[in-house]
Amino acid sequence: MPTRASRPPRSRQASNSWVTASCRVRCTKSRTTDAIKRAVETISKFTGTPTRSWESPGLTETEQTLDLLRLNGIEYVADWVIDDLPQDIATPHGTITTIPYSVETNDIVIHALQHLPSEQFLKRCTDQFDRLYLEGATNARIMAISIHPYITGVPHRIKYLEALLDYVINHDGVALMTASEIGDWYRAEMGRK
Repeated sequence: MPTRASRPPRSRQASNSWVTASCRVRCTKSRTTDAIKRAVETISKFTGTPTRSWESPGLTETEQTLDLLRLNGIEYVADWVIDDLPQDIATPHGTITTIPYSVETNDIVIHALQHLPSEQFLKRCTDQFDRLYLEGATNARIMAISIHPYITGVPHRIKYLEALLDYVINHDGVALMTASEIGDWYRAEMGRK
């Protein structure tokens, strides 16, 4: 369990799960319900703020996951690799918004699965950014970057993340946001239409 000193800033935390094993085939509805409820309650208690965003372990969901997430106060989910803009999904407990997620700019995919050299993370991410930035001239685009401290945070890779962030923030009109901030922005924009 993390210590109080390691608490993330209140706006930056997102829930993942109490059970990290895949629930695609092994989880019953009651087990999934309990796992989601425990994860949301534990993280919210630890951080002192409600958990609003979620990413399932390994991007796995059951047929009930979205309903159970919304029932437990989750507003935004990053399990769907479907687009570079958020989308709303209706549940019996209210709308849940999908937050763009890409496996192409995920350090697990690049380094642990594809075994590419460290500099490939920077190349792939800048290429992705350049295309989305070009398309974003007429309509906003979101680029998700999934990083894990034990992969990208190691000494021989961290400089590529630093270079990527420097590259991205040196472009006009770019904003760095958490999943919840992306969702809030999206809902505000949709409310204007």
